[in-house]
Amino acid sequence: MLFLCAEFIPKTPSTPRPTVRAPTQAPRRRRPTATAPPPTLRPPRPARPTRQPEGRRGGGRRRGRLNTASQAFRDGEVRLVRRAGLRSGSGRVEVFAGGRWGTVCDDSWDINGAAVVCRQLGFPYAVRAVKRAEFGQGVSLPILLDNVRCKGWERNLLECQHRGVGTHDCEHEEDAGVVCSHQNPDL
Repeated sequence: MLFLCAEFIPKTPSTPRPTVRAPTQAPRRRRPTATAPPPTLRPPRPARPTRQPEGRRGGGRRRGRLNTASQAFRDGEVRLVRRAGLRSGSGRVEVFAGGRWGTVCDDSWDINGAAVVCRQLGFPYAVRAVKRAEFGQGVSLPILLDNVRCKGWERNLLECQHRGVGTHDCEHEEDAGVVCSHQNPDL
């Protein structure tokens, strides 16, 4: 027979942990030692087109272009239309006037008109004023400007002399274009 002997070790009572008391008052905020400088005034930013809510299919997230039908364009805005393979900054000039896009006829088109378009699109230099629909014909659009004569300082083509919006005596074989650049072509 085997007897096992076990020693009993008495447990010591554990000491109670101190309780944390909640503060009775909110902490004080510190006052700044120096006064804050007045806010600087910035000029207001121009309004940008916003994305229109579009329906979703299957709960997925839709990515892509802005809905061009809902963009608000201003009279005098320009865009360049170019074929694949052409560099940015070159193309057929299209202008927004009277609530629609249209082309510019090249009867009096010169480097001053090209300079207005290039500057409006963010290019500091106009390399060439293109004539005779070199960048294609905008046959699906109306011809909106003809006999455009610019000094070069105007903000958009509508500020230049022209026959009147929609008044022309030319065909799309004479659609105007530009070649713009960020680098000075004379250097």
